[in-house]
Amino acid sequence: MNKKTVHGFTLIEVIIYLALFSILMAGSLSAAFVLCESSGHERTRALLSEEGNFIVAKTEWELSGAELVTSPSVGNSGTTLSIEKVAGYDNSGAPIANAVVFDPATLIGGSVLLTSVRFYHVADSGVGANPESVGIHFTLAMRTEQGALMSQSFFSTTTLKK
Repeated sequence: MNKKTVHGFTLIEVIIYLALFSILMAGSLSAAFVLCESSGHERTRALLSEEGNFIVAKTEWELSGAELVTSPSVGNSGTTLSIEKVAGYDNSGAPIANAVVFDPATLIGGSVLLTSVRFYHVADSGVGANPESVGIHFTLAMRTEQGALMSQSFFSTTTLKK
């Protein structure tokens, strides 16, 4: 009897296995790329939030103890905030005013961009329902590791405590 025993794979089987392996590898690489890209986006978003929260906190700190808001004027808006704070008292007990100009662009460093900023000055209505306050609205932008531009807007209002 002449019986042939075949060992190994046929060419069709090898091609099918290679095709299946290629599909699995393409799916794995695609998933890994999406994970890396979303990680970069999350890092950028977290950095933008951190920078924005810092500017909001710094604005609130600058406004604490403010006696007078000189710019923007009441009912208007502007790109910088000018206030007068009490720096101390003289020998007669009169307050010594210190003029402060606050520009949030000086707080931004690195790759974060301050694309827009507006300060709003709202007057006291006189009835106590709406005390004098200052609001800030600004937008920060930054490029992700892949080069995509991300931006985030922030808004905060601080009531002046005189």
